[in-house]
Amino acid sequence: MKLIKFGSAALAATMAFSAAPVFAADNSPIQGDVNKRPGVTEATVDGIKIEVTDSAITDEKVLEVVNDEQKVKDILKENGYKVPTGATVVVLGEGDYNYEVNGKPEELKKAVEMSFDAATLAAKDGDQVFVLHLKHDGKWEVISAVVEKGIIKVTLDGLSPVAFYKVVDEKTGKVVEITKEEAAKAGVNTTTAKVEKKSPNTGI
Repeated sequence: MKLIKFGSAALAATMAFSAAPVFAADNSPIQGDVNKRPGVTEATVDGIKIEVTDSAITDEKVLEVVNDEQKVKDILKENGYKVPTGATVVVLGEGDYNYEVNGKPEELKKAVEMSFDAATLAAKDGDQVFVLHLKHDGKWEVISAVVEKGIIKVTLDGLSPVAFYKVVDEKTGKVVEITKEEAAKAGVNTTTAKVEKKSPNTGI
């Protein structure tokens, strides 16, 4: 199933003021016209600020994963976050974030503290937001974050495609908070929908 996208101001406003998610006549999720890409307010490595560029995700294999509800649910579940019955996953935005040196992309394999501007997303302070990050080894990293003062702050294992999601009740449209299951092994990343990443320098 394709995910609901809040890609336009009208759609975001509908979600904010309506009790339930928006559906088409055939009850299928309505796709947004443009997928929001939150800007980076700050990025640091070992306490040192770095410059990060952002662009739309163009890799079709990556897009097939981040915009497929079942694949996203599988990734969340294998990382300890099981979406309950009666809830759906909504994609808030997605983007490809990279580090450049002298105008050329460089692969960064260190932990990066990132602060994203949530103002462009259909998320408000206190909302739980799931951040899915495609690591350099092709596995998906999952971080649960809470919006604070309009900012989504996470620590990522390097830079590359990132997607942002909320889990909402299908009937009320309210955010459903999910606690990580005790049985899940901390730090274990899913192998579901693994993507072969291209080198930023060689393209292969």
